[in-house]
Amino acid sequence: MFDNFLSSAQKQYPPVPMSAFQRSLVNGYNDKVLHQRFDYEEATCLCKEQTFEGLFEFDRYGLWNPVVICMNCGLIQNNPRLTEDEYGRFYSSDDYRSLYEGESYLEESAKRFNKSNHIFEDLNPIISKLGLKTIL
Repeated sequence: MFDNFLSSAQKQYPPVPMSAFQRSLVNGYNDKVLHQRFDYEEATCLCKEQTFEGLFEFDRYGLWNPVVICMNCGLIQNNPRLTEDEYGRFYSSDDYRSLYEGESYLEESAKRFNKSNHIFEDLNPIISKLGLKTIL
């Protein structure tokens, strides 16, 4: 599974602008992959075939995240992929937030919330007038 990891990694950073801190998070993640500190699973295609061709090995941030295409039906998916538990740990971690949003992700999240609050302000008079208690 990790045979070509080092030869592919060659420390080429993707086109997404990243700080030195974010690059260190990518390097840390890829180091954990290399030393098999994450649990992975092999995926079976929805068509039940197991013949895949590799498309990409790294995502746009430089994280090892192999993407393959099923040679039978054309479905594109990650394979191998993190197990469900590993995905849960990764997406709930501060490293995830820091990588994708920068070191000041808490401040950036607050700004984004304040900018998007206008939706509530625009809808609130209508909600109140109609006496709605929930919105789908």
